[in-house]
Amino acid sequence: MKFVRWILPFDNRITDNRTMKIFSSIQVFTACFAGFAHGANDVGNAIAPLTALISIYSNLDVRQRNETPIYVLLYGVLAICVGLVILGHRVIRTIGTDMSAINAASGFTIEFGAAVTSLTASKLGLPISTTHSLVGSVIFVGMIRARKGVQWSIFRNIALSWILTLPISGLITMGLMLILNFSL
Repeated sequence: MKFVRWILPFDNRITDNRTMKIFSSIQVFTACFAGFAHGANDVGNAIAPLTALISIYSNLDVRQRNETPIYVLLYGVLAICVGLVILGHRVIRTIGTDMSAINAASGFTIEFGAAVTSLTASKLGLPISTTHSLVGSVIFVGMIRARKGVQWSIFRNIALSWILTLPISGLITMGLMLILNFSL
């Protein structure tokens, strides 16, 4: 336990304003990097069903033989941006301010770590959630910054929503397919 206390920073350290100003400037670039990583991962996840439908319509085959058309990619980007503007503010507040206190330096590390994770997964063809990456980064930065630096009740609610998402979306999809099967 002494070793863990030795490597963790002190709770009473003073924040250097000059350092925070530098990280504020750098964070603009890591935010762009995180946005790029988010687009690389989540646009592909979002448009995959549409791409399959276009392939079936064009080639009468579900396997994609050609590159994804640019208009489909742009449609996915537009849909993600509109969703972010209309509904994203609550998620941003929950992860960005309610779960843990974040300053410019910790924001830099959170965005950079989550972006590298998402880009690596995208390069490997693994459809991961950028939200999972960000939440993991926020939790570990919060744990390092202070012993009680994470609001665990908020994380519990987030984790519960992750667990419930799979069966709920599956049941909704199953219900829609049953309706379509009986109506066609």
